Amino acid sequence: MSEASREHGDLSRSDGAGGEAPAAEAGAARSSTGYLAQDATPMCLLTPAKAVRLTARLRGLPRAAARDERDALIDWWGLGAFARRRLNHLSGGQRQLALIAMACAGAVSLMILDEPTAGLDPGRRAEVWSRLGELNRSLGRTIVPVTHDPLEAERVLGKVVILVAGQVAAAGRPAELKRRLGSALRVEVVGDGALGPDLPPEYAWDRAGSGLWRTLAEPEAVTGLFQRMGGQRPHRRRPGTFRESGGSVLPPCRTPLKPPIRPVSCPSCGRRTPGPGPASAPNSAS
Repeated sequence: MSEASREHGDLSRSDGAGGEAPAAEAGAARSSTGYLAQDATPMCLLTPAKAVRLTARLRGLPRAAARDERDALIDWWGLGAFARRRLNHLSGGQRQLALIAMACAGAVSLMILDEPTAGLDPGRRAEVWSRLGELNRSLGRTIVPVTHDPLEAERVLGKVVILVAGQVAAAGRPAELKRRLGSALRVEVVGDGALGPDLPPEYAWDRAGSGLWRTLAEPEAVTGLFQRMGGQRPHRRRPGTFRESGGSVLPPCRTPLKPPIRPVSCPSCGRRTPGPGPASAPNSAS
């Protein structure tokens, strides 16, 4: 740590052309921002205890304060049982908790967390969100998590920003977004280029890519649409996918669009969308 500081200590010096203020501001921004990446490679040979202490030092805490911060975060996140084992020897869940503790180290005012609950069991996921919420309320830290789980986002986040291809598609509180987007579900059908003419004409189909067609349908109309798709001529039947979107803001639910069409059960939330087929047929979800 001290050797690295001596080697790189002149990086923030002014070059005499107005560079001092931007360098100082950049340094302040780095020391006040905690970041959780999905890759622990840079720290993989350290123990959680050493990694948390080093992170606190890199963010400007003195040695004694960094040691206190390490002890507090190990206790706060329950790392004591494996705090002296190297990160690359930990399970996925243990390593994820250690990385979260590293993101919290130092006097950070902003925390950017990339998939903070990845690899955690349901109990640990709930605990992580609870503790992050406490950091937000008690210390005033702004927490920006990145998640691909809309249900999780709806439960725990105060404001949601939805990105599509790097562009902001929608932003607001979860309840506000649900009201704005309505209850329509998005239906996706995957097939070859010849599938288009056989799609039910009363729906506005959009060709979103090679062999990919999309439309919107109200929940009560989805069963009828499944029946229509299942009743096509045999040579027109193509594997397809179905998923909900719109106001529901649910994770994808996918099933082949070929008979027999069975009820779809979302693996994330358990919500079922009825489809034609024998009542005794097992659920289809992949």
